[in-house]
Amino acid sequence: MNTIAERIRKQRTARGLSQRALAAKLGISRTTLISIERGDEAVTMGTLLKVMDFLDMTLETKKVVRLPADGVFTSRPTLMQIMAMRERGMFA
Repeated sequence: MNTIAERIRKQRTARGLSQRALAAKLGISRTTLISIERGDEAVTMGTLLKVMDFLDMTLETKKVVRLPADGVFTSRPTLMQIMAMRERGMFA
């Protein structure tokens, strides 16, 4: 299963955009885009959604995130994992 970060990278490359080009189009830094494509937790929800909207990613795409099978995280969950848990009703 692909994570949101992996799907964003695939959508970007499928459109023939470099990280630098996409970041410039969105008015964000290349470093921020790199963080998004790595699934880093330091990315704001607004920035993540801005990238996803630009790449025409659907709500279904946003839901595809790897979660631990037992529901227990060994480290802090990423923003994308928190979004997926919220969408699945795992917490309010």
